[in-house]
Amino acid sequence: INQNVFSAQYEGPYGGGIEIFTRPNVTKFRTFVSFGFADGRLNASDPFLQRRVPYQSKSLYFNSTGPLFGKKTSFFVYGGLSGTDSSAVINAVILDADLRPAAFRQTFSTPGSSENVNFSINADPNKKHKLYFNYGFGRGRSKGQNVGGFLLPSRANENESQNHSFQFSETFFVDPDIVNQSRAFVYYGSNNSFGGSTDPAINVLDSYFGGGSQQNATNKNLRFDVSNETTWQMGRYALGFGVRFRGETIDQNSTANFGGTYTFSGRLAPALDANNQPIPDGRGGFLTEQIDSLESYRRTLFFSRAGYTDQQIRELGGGANQLTVSGGNPAIKLAQYDFGVYLQNSYKISDTIAASFGLRYENQTNIGSNYNFAPRFGLIWSPKAKDKQNPLYTLPRVSVGYGLFYSRFGLNNTLNVKLASDPDRAQYLIMDPTILDLFPAVPSSDLLQQFALPRTQRVIADGFESPYQSLLNFNVLKKLPKGFSLNFSFSHGKYLRQNYTQNINAPLGGSFDPLDPSAAVRPFGNVGNIYQTRSFGRTVNERVSVNLNFPQTQKLFASIRYSYAKTRSNVVSGSGSPFDPYDFSQDYGPSSYDGVHSGGGYFYYSLPFQKI
Repeated sequence: INQNVFSAQYEGPYGGGIEIFTRPNVTKFRTFVSFGFADGRLNASDPFLQRRVPYQSKSLYFNSTGPLFGKKTSFFVYGGLSGTDSSAVINAVILDADLRPAAFRQTFSTPGSSENVNFSINADPNKKHKLYFNYGFGRGRSKGQNVGGFLLPSRANENESQNHSFQFSETFFVDPDIVNQSRAFVYYGSNNSFGGSTDPAINVLDSYFGGGSQQNATNKNLRFDVSNETTWQMGRYALGFGVRFRGETIDQNSTANFGGTYTFSGRLAPALDANNQPIPDGRGGFLTEQIDSLESYRRTLFFSRAGYTDQQIRELGGGANQLTVSGGNPAIKLAQYDFGVYLQNSYKISDTIAASFGLRYENQTNIGSNYNFAPRFGLIWSPKAKDKQNPLYTLPRVSVGYGLFYSRFGLNNTLNVKLASDPDRAQYLIMDPTILDLFPAVPSSDLLQQFALPRTQRVIADGFESPYQSLLNFNVLKKLPKGFSLNFSFSHGKYLRQNYTQNINAPLGGSFDPLDPSAAVRPFGNVGNIYQTRSFGRTVNERVSVNLNFPQTQKLFASIRYSYAKTRSNVVSGSGSPFDPYDFSQDYGPSSYDGVHSGGGYFYYSLPFQKI
């Protein structure tokens, strides 16, 4: 257990947790099995169907542990199987064979199943080596997804997913004072979705969503993390050093909506009689009425079958309102790697005072931030109490720490920018009646080019640097009579080079006219907004907290906590926008977490009849 949370060994503040090493001398085999079952016949009726929705689930779980190769190795394995025969409830309004509105209420089977297994080995081949190995596998399948409510069975798709994980660690006791630890972790996951067809989708607002599913997509993700660390204890002095390397790759391919989606909505249209003819208004025109989306869709089909021209169909209230299509290159591949190296020194000045100094360096691909040096300092004073001294009069334990902690710029940030700005990807929005009247066919890509949506450019600034936190922490722990203790802490943190998005092509002040937006003066010309991710945000946080810890016994575990925080920031988040898009300094001020008082705690007491 490393109590120095400001050790350069750790990437983030507050340490790396607790590691527990156990001996593998398991002498007996033990197995546990459980089974679960549920059936929808015990459920209440669905309010729309007025009957129970079919449902049934089954599950089987097990684990087993025992010795391998004598007392030097043990294994642990657990796994599970589960299957669910569930159903989605469809509550839509469609058109029957005679083009009359008809309620469509039914259940649609959405079965799913999953399997997982995890196997680990803990071994002590000799007194100097300790090995740990773990492998996990999971797989899931489901059908009938994307169905329910207004979504018809034709929109159904299937999903398949699987994941593999591998962990390995070796602890090598070079001698009683030198310990070397090597770790490796690899994860691979894939998720595949299969649609039923590539036919155009038909969205009749507030009635139903049918047509082709067009949900073909694959997503593959690979992550790995390897590290090696050495600790050398030399009397009062301790030296630690290590290196860490990790990476992540993303491989996606999605043709969602490549077949297009026609949307029908309500509108003002001529009123029709029982023979679907316009009703004259007596003044040379026709009576009008507000029709819903389903009626507009009905008129499109009815008058099309009757041989009306496209223009006549629209004049009578038919025709699609819009067509959306996705196109371009459906594949995207990205990779990112980062590494860190550290050197940590600790020295026990006396029996009550210990000091530490460390330096960590980190770097990563996809951004050009090369000076991520993170110094760490720590000082602990833990005075000894005299025998039988009243805890009220003992001196407190005091610790002070300071350090810089860098944050990695995640691969998902790069992915989101590429998805939004990749010139090989396109989104088309068509509202031109001459194109919409091709329904139900989808126009060729040559016709679609002129309807490509203006692309909002998203970029990462060339000078983007890794965000970091400067943290100072002061902690006092005081023992009290009767086994109570009081913990007081104060922290001052500066979060610098934080990410924020700035519109670097916003209209210059005084040049925007709502009546003529195109006349606005923009730094990069009239090419739309250009959102750039930058690293100039700043947040300052100060927090005071007090914990009262109750005496810990076999029957009682309790603690009460209070904290107060003050926070200032100029990072605009959520739906807000900066006062001046070119100067964020005017936005520096109290954040939503400023002046927040919070309290909490826990209390657990074992009753006399409970066994711990």
